[in-house]
Amino acid sequence: MNKKTCCMHIVTYFFGLILSTSAVFSHAEEVAYLGKDGWLFYKYENFSEADAPSIDKSISLIGQFSRAMESRGIQVYMAIVPVKIRIYNNFLNDPLPKYISDSYISIYKKLVENKVKVIDLNAPFEKYAEDPENSEYPLFLKHDTHWSAAGALLAAETIGNRLKSDPASSHVLDLIPKIDYQIQKKASKVRAKVGDLVAQLPASAPKQDIEMIQVIRYIAPADSANSLTGDTHKSIALVGSSYSAPWTTFPSAIRYSLQRDMADTFVPATLGSWQGMLAYLKDDSFKYNRPKILIWEIPERDMIAPPEYKYREARYQMKSNDWLEQALAAMK
Repeated sequence: MNKKTCCMHIVTYFFGLILSTSAVFSHAEEVAYLGKDGWLFYKYENFSEADAPSIDKSISLIGQFSRAMESRGIQVYMAIVPVKIRIYNNFLNDPLPKYISDSYISIYKKLVENKVKVIDLNAPFEKYAEDPENSEYPLFLKHDTHWSAAGALLAAETIGNRLKSDPASSHVLDLIPKIDYQIQKKASKVRAKVGDLVAQLPASAPKQDIEMIQVIRYIAPADSANSLTGDTHKSIALVGSSYSAPWTTFPSAIRYSLQRDMADTFVPATLGSWQGMLAYLKDDSFKYNRPKILIWEIPERDMIAPPEYKYREARYQMKSNDWLEQALAAMK
């Protein structure tokens, strides 16, 4: 990854933190709500049947984009992050609405119908969460919208298994040198440094206990240091939301799962997944280092927000056709 790309990651990260912080305090009594046993949930994961047309528009656009990329020799794999309220609905105070219960499966099937290579994260997440033996290490942070280190690892392993089994990607992996990434799971928990939902609770909400979380580290061999920081070509790229930020350990978990290096970038929620992908396509990191495999991570809740989504900041709104036109132009 070149220096310019690294700088872009750093600027985007801190810019996102600033924007997220301001959003937290300006919508403090509207966004988060308290479930059972100290679990906090995000209001905007409660989309409904009224959002179906917007979801369908997003699905159609992803299909057109994926086919265009494939025609240019780039395999796109969609990783849709399931909503926390479904995976841990047993901690909700009210029953999970049926529409949300079924929405992931519906989105998945429609993406497949649109010839999109989509990786099902919902099924392994639900299976993991239903097992009482896994309750010590939940897939999502109790006080945050993001997944935990355990969730990032399970998602990465699911993605890795798909890429290694799919002929369209496995032959690419065979041509990439392996790197002996190691994993280290800390036995003791540490105090969580994140918790974006705590400050977004109503002022009347009780004070929340400190969340203690598992730490997972991924270690690259010392002799790979030069290749990891240099300008070497990387045939795999990850473009994602804040779920793909380095602090979540998700990019490192994918490297471990694949035992290969990759390029990665992420964008804050204020920009959204569509603008994030455009920014990547227009950046030198894509222009001069086109991947053969592109993993696009999008939170399920963002599927209700195509490029023209009316509740997005006006400067980031654009018509779907204009978005696709700009994306295609950037691929030339």
